[in-house]
Amino acid sequence: GYPEAKAELKTLDKDDRTGAVSVSIHVREGPLHVVHSVLKEVKRENQAVTTTNLFVGKPYSKLWLQDFTLSLKRDLYREGYPDATATTRITGREQHTNHVDLDLQAQVESGSQITAGEVRFEGQQHTSTNFMERRIPVEPGKPLNRLQAEKGRAQLVELGIFDSVGLRYEERDNN
Repeated sequence: GYPEAKAELKTLDKDDRTGAVSVSIHVREGPLHVVHSVLKEVKRENQAVTTTNLFVGKPYSKLWLQDFTLSLKRDLYREGYPDATATTRITGREQHTNHVDLDLQAQVESGSQITAGEVRFEGQQHTSTNFMERRIPVEPGKPLNRLQAEKGRAQLVELGIFDSVGLRYEERDNN
């Protein structure tokens, strides 16, 4: 929440005989930055832009912004949009006595919705396909949730019976 924070070395004393070090650092936090609101605009393929105004009230940091942006994309991943993108920018800044309120705009683009087709397993020698299918929550004909597909891949890895487990998506011709 303190993006303007600065740290400055004041003193550095080293005792050459003992190796002991004494350090003095001066920190200037600057004002606390708080996300006041986010105007979220979501563009799904072939649909009008939907707009939502969120009031957040959380300290602003690069980590918060990264997590927030990822959560916007994950929402669309779950709906079968594996190529979703999200960008954010600060659109307003209001200085108060002890903090700064920030207003942000988030633009989210879905990309194309992908439907899961055939699920194939290759390379296994002693493990039944039925056993593996129960661990991969991808249903042919339903929107492809890449988070669920990756979770299933991780479950197969955790079994410890395979040298490697990978996912490969192939575009199918619908003709």
